[in-house]
Amino acid sequence: MRVVGVRHHSPACARLVETVLRSNRPACVLIEGPSDFNGRLDEMLLGHTLPIALFSFQRGQGGSWTPFCDYSPEWVALRVGRELGAEVRFMDLPAWHRALRERTNRYSDRRTDPERELARELGFDDPDSLWDHLFEHPGEGLEERLRAYFTAIRDQIEPGDAEREEFMARCLGWARAHHGERVVVVCGGYHAPALTPVGDDWPELPAEPETGSYLVPFSFHRLDSFQGYAAGMPSPGYYQHVWEGGPKRAASLALRDAVARLRTRRLAVSSADLVAASTLTHGLARLRGHEVPLRTDLLDGLAGALIKQELSCELPWSRRGWLPANTDPILVELVAAFSGARRGQLAEGTPHPPLVADVRARLVELELVPTRPARQVTVEVGTQRSQCLHQLGLLGLPGFTRLREGLLEEDWALHEVLELDSALVEASVHGSDLPGAALSVLEEALLRAEDSAALAAILVAGVRAGLELPARERVARAIGAEIDLARLGAALDLLFKLYRQDLGDLGLILAAGFARGLWLFEGLDGSAPGCLRAVVVLRDMHRLGQSLDLARELAEGVMRRRLASAPLDGQGAALGYLWSLGLGEGAPEAAAAVRAVSPPEALGDFLAGLFLLAREEVQRAEDLLGLLDERVRGLHPREFLRALPGLRLAFSAFPPRERQAVAAVIARLHGLESPFELTHAPVAPELVAEGMKLELEVEEIVQRYGLY
Repeated sequence: MRVVGVRHHSPACARLVETVLRSNRPACVLIEGPSDFNGRLDEMLLGHTLPIALFSFQRGQGGSWTPFCDYSPEWVALRVGRELGAEVRFMDLPAWHRALRERTNRYSDRRTDPERELARELGFDDPDSLWDHLFEHPGEGLEERLRAYFTAIRDQIEPGDAEREEFMARCLGWARAHHGERVVVVCGGYHAPALTPVGDDWPELPAEPETGSYLVPFSFHRLDSFQGYAAGMPSPGYYQHVWEGGPKRAASLALRDAVARLRTRRLAVSSADLVAASTLTHGLARLRGHEVPLRTDLLDGLAGALIKQELSCELPWSRRGWLPANTDPILVELVAAFSGARRGQLAEGTPHPPLVADVRARLVELELVPTRPARQVTVEVGTQRSQCLHQLGLLGLPGFTRLREGLLEEDWALHEVLELDSALVEASVHGSDLPGAALSVLEEALLRAEDSAALAAILVAGVRAGLELPARERVARAIGAEIDLARLGAALDLLFKLYRQDLGDLGLILAAGFARGLWLFEGLDGSAPGCLRAVVVLRDMHRLGQSLDLARELAEGVMRRRLASAPLDGQGAALGYLWSLGLGEGAPEAAAAVRAVSPPEALGDFLAGLFLLAREEVQRAEDLLGLLDERVRGLHPREFLRALPGLRLAFSAFPPRERQAVAAVIARLHGLESPFELTHAPVAPELVAEGMKLELEVEEIVQRYGLY
């Protein structure tokens, strides 16, 4: 029996596995992989274009990926083992087993801490550079060197590894009992030192309901460790070149790919730059003892020749994981070029979970099939087509984007994307048909939701998707007990939109929420922009919810009391509430309130509430706008600077067109022909404010020291 410990997705390890298999011609090949798929291994050899992945799941518990590319040692073991007529089996626990339940990727068993420590001891920036230096080039004794390396980094086992290795050991015992020593085992090198055959029987799997395993297309982008794939070799496109042509040819092809991508992105790469990059790359390779340039030699050489300025962060390939946000654009494109753009494709006839066929059939039946380029469709709210699209949205499926939401119609963009089938397979953890899977997603969200806004969002999503969800009572209770006016406003906003679309019997909930909102607003004792938005929702319900049994008289009384006692923005909101509903004196009352605001620099706080609730009314009140102009112009420069942030926030309530209308009124008051001068300042407002502040400071110094 021969145990070959490998690094997942390593070309050198893949070549070693093929060499061992062809030279030993074993009767049995055991591979680290989900053993519950052993009865369907033929599906993996249907003629797929790699990379692909095996997605295994248990309903409601998530799933795990087992990716394969051309140079995955496990894939080579499967392909060559079958070719040689050996009995081939996966020998690891299923993804739904408790030992793997927390892992989204079966092969994420790399021990980065001991690897980093070993890399530092040997003078390398990161474990991937050390790996290339030790293994990814031709050399003798590869298997012995791998064994020593993995033994050195096996410091401690992670949760679940003991159960996995015990299961694998029992698989080895079965293989030895049935095939003697004519057995080759291919597994992660970390596990190899612990595998000793135990027993004679193949271990039984515990019975688990509602599980599934299906092949899906994968991509180099998802396989790349720079995209967060914990077990991946970085730069899979580069290693594909290594697998197909060896390190020497890979160096020239990777350099070609990098230059082509940089030029496609309009990043200048001159012939002189290429000469410099090639020279630097080969110099680094010789300095590091490499017969041919390896991955890091190439990347370091390209960066050294192309980056002309100081970098704000370390080189991306000197660490593992996502690229930092401030990575230089040239480095981003180099990483992308070495990653490659290859996408896998499943062979025709590959089995899919029921959800895939169900969704495809519904899209055809409802004439919602996505296309390339994308097409736009308009659907009526509440119809089967609308509900289907909302169900797809709940599953997070790519290619379906809502562009516009109206009271009666919605606009959606339907875009055919290659990732749809993969996403559908992954979504199968929630159910076997579209409505059932979408309902499962909502039920899981309902278990996590705590406040009224989150619960209302779930209820609304369920209604739009045409799903019966036991959330109505919880929403009613949450709204009745809500203590945060902003959260209550968010919940009522969602529910009231649903009511206006006639999609739910929400009258009692909205009436209770309206009363609760008035009670919270009456007790509000501090400035809170989110609370003002809630007052807008209450006003809209008051004005547009004609069939709702709302406490409208109570609302008028609350607003009158708040007009005299609330914080300034609350006073403005209360006045705007009354004015926009035609209650009270309107513009004259607003003018009196503006005159009474004190201190003057607090004017913006009052206006923030007033403008938010009475936008349309303010635009028509030219006398009020004239008074505002007079008050602002009458502010002392120091008062103006203190008032400026609040004033800018207040006027942000007006959309650009309405802001232009207000500016036109002010322009007429000053005899200007056009409001352009008021709305298109030649200098940024922030710069003007800084200039005014500086002038005041200079004036103060002059006065202090009598320098007139």
